[in-house]
Amino acid sequence: MATIQNLQAAQRQTKNAMGVVVSAGTMSKTVKVRITRPIWNKRVQKQFTTHIDHLVHDPSNTARLGDIVSIMSGFRVSTTVRHRLAAVISPVGAPLSERPPIPSASDLLLQRKEHRARRDAK
Repeated sequence: MATIQNLQAAQRQTKNAMGVVVSAGTMSKTVKVRITRPIWNKRVQKQFTTHIDHLVHDPSNTARLGDIVSIMSGFRVSTTVRHRLAAVISPVGAPLSERPPIPSASDLLLQRKEHRARRDAK
């Protein structure tokens, strides 16, 4: 029971962000999303944009290059992948109806529990 409570607590503590897919199709079930934000330089009194790239888990390979997506923090999938795809906000190219659906958080939680149960049974 403690593991289910830990999973639910981890699910509640998520951060959402929006970004643009800058790399898709080179890694299986993973896309690179760039999140930009403005910063103010006090010395020159000017605003600049900075960015950070996140590797995001995309379980159904829904995201395409140039899509504007919403990501959320979640379970660590690998050493560098710590976020998961929440939604495609603005698709580029093929419409969302022609793409595979994005699994919900509850579906991913069930898959994770089943995977852990299979691993513990071995």
